[in-house]
Amino acid sequence: MLKTTAILWLAQAIPVAKSLSPATPRADTTTNGKMTGCVTYPNVVLNLRSGVGDGGDGPPRLDSASRRHWIFRSAVASFAALVSDAGPGSASDELPDFLRRSSSAFVPLLESSGKAPPNIDRATKSAGLPLADIASILQKSLESSAAATGSAADGKGYFVTGGVPSFIFRDDCIFVDPTNSVTGLKKYMRALRLLFDPDDHRTFVEIVTPLAVDGRKRTISGRIRSGGVLALPWRPVVRPYESDITFFVDADGLVAEQRQKWSVGAVEALLEALTPGDGRRVPPPPPVPAEEPPSVTALFDAVYSRKPGAYRPEEAARVDVLVDRIIQSGYPSADGLLTGRWDLCYLRPGPDGKGIDRRLPFFPENLPFNDNYQIFAYDGKNGDVTNVGEIAGPLLSVRVSGTLARLSDDGKSPARFRADIDGGGLCFGSDREKSAQKCIPLPIRGEGLFDGIYVGERLRIGRNINGGGAIAVQIRGK
Repeated sequence: MLKTTAILWLAQAIPVAKSLSPATPRADTTTNGKMTGCVTYPNVVLNLRSGVGDGGDGPPRLDSASRRHWIFRSAVASFAALVSDAGPGSASDELPDFLRRSSSAFVPLLESSGKAPPNIDRATKSAGLPLADIASILQKSLESSAAATGSAADGKGYFVTGGVPSFIFRDDCIFVDPTNSVTGLKKYMRALRLLFDPDDHRTFVEIVTPLAVDGRKRTISGRIRSGGVLALPWRPVVRPYESDITFFVDADGLVAEQRQKWSVGAVEALLEALTPGDGRRVPPPPPVPAEEPPSVTALFDAVYSRKPGAYRPEEAARVDVLVDRIIQSGYPSADGLLTGRWDLCYLRPGPDGKGIDRRLPFFPENLPFNDNYQIFAYDGKNGDVTNVGEIAGPLLSVRVSGTLARLSDDGKSPARFRADIDGGGLCFGSDREKSAQKCIPLPIRGEGLFDGIYVGERLRIGRNINGGGAIAVQIRGK
C-alpha cells in the first residue's frame, strides 16, 4: 500500500518538477525496470541504492534550473529510490538522465557565489612528467591544494577548495564518481568550489592509502577520507567517508580521467544531505597543551566538534581504541582542571549495552543544533554539578543539578565521584541569561556515581557507574 501510494505521488510530482524549469530534460528514473534515483553533488555522492558501482553515460548537459529546482527534482528521485523493490545491497548502474543534467545546475551558480572562476592556461601544461612525479603532485594536492596554487587560502585538499593542479590535467579530462560524470576540467573545478565550506574546521581531506603507480596500466591510485559541511543554505554535515580514487594518465603524461568509488551508504547519505546542520562555522581547535599525551591529542582530534550520534561504525571503532589506550595508560588525575563546562562528543554504552544514567539528560541522537554538557564547580574535594540536555537548542533544555564529592583521595586514576542530585527542571531560555530562564520542576532525585578516567586542559573521559559502565568523552566548552 505504501509503495503504491508513493508511486502515485511520484507520478504527480515529476510533472510539477518539469514545470519548474523551462528546459527540463526527460525524467527517466528506471533501471532494468525498477525505480532508481540518487542525489549527487560534485565529489559527494548520495547514492540511494547503497552501491558504489561505476556510473556514467557521458558528460551532463547544463539546463537553466535554479538551485531550488535542482533540490526539488533530486528529492523526487530520492523518494523513488526509497520505495523501490531493490534491497539495501543493490546498486544503480547509472544516474537517471534528468538528474545527471540537473546536478550540473550547480555550475551556473558560480556567477552568484562570489567566487572567482578557475583560470586554466593551456600553455602551462606540464606534459611528459614521469608517473612518479605526477603521483607526488597529486598526493600533495589532495592534502593541500596550496601545493598546486601557491595560495595560503587553499590550505585544504583540492576536493574542498577546487584548487586542482590543472597543469597535469587535460582540459577535457573526465571526472567520474559512482553516480555522476563530468567532462571538462574548468567545469569540474567550478563545481568543487561550490561544494564544501572550506572555512569550517569539519571540512577536510586526508590520505588513507598513499598513491601508488601502475606503470603498465598508466594509472595512479590510492584511498582518501573526507567529510565536512556542504555549502548549502541548511549547511548539512557530511560525516567522514572513504573513497578509492584512480587517475588514468594518457600518452602525453596528462591525467585524462579521474575515477572514484565511494564507501558512503545510500539512505544514510541522503539523510545527511537533507538534515539541517547546526548553522555554525566551527573554528580550528585550541592549541595542543605541552603536556598532553599523544593518545589524548589523537582522541581530541577525532571527537572535536562532533555530536555523539554522528560517527560511522569504523570511526567509532577507532575512537574506542583510543579511549581504551588512555584507560590502560592510567594517567594521573588532574581534578583541578574539572571546573567549567564540558560538552559531550562521544558516548560508548557499557558492556551490557546500557546507556548513560537517567539523571544525565543526554540525548545522543538529538537534533544537530542541540548540545549536551555538564558544568562543574569543584575545589579539589567538593563542589556542584549541573547536567544539561538541550531539546530545542539553548531555548529549551532539561537541567539536573546536585552536589559533588570525591570518594577516593589517593590521587590515582580513575577517581570515584558521587553526585547527590537534588532537583531538575524543564527550562526555557539560555543558561547564559539565567535571569530570564524559567524552569518547570521535574521530580529527578537520587545518587549518581561516576569515575573520572582522565581530565586534561581540553578533554575529559568519564565512566558512569549507575549507567552500567557507559563512557562519555567530552571537550571543554566555552
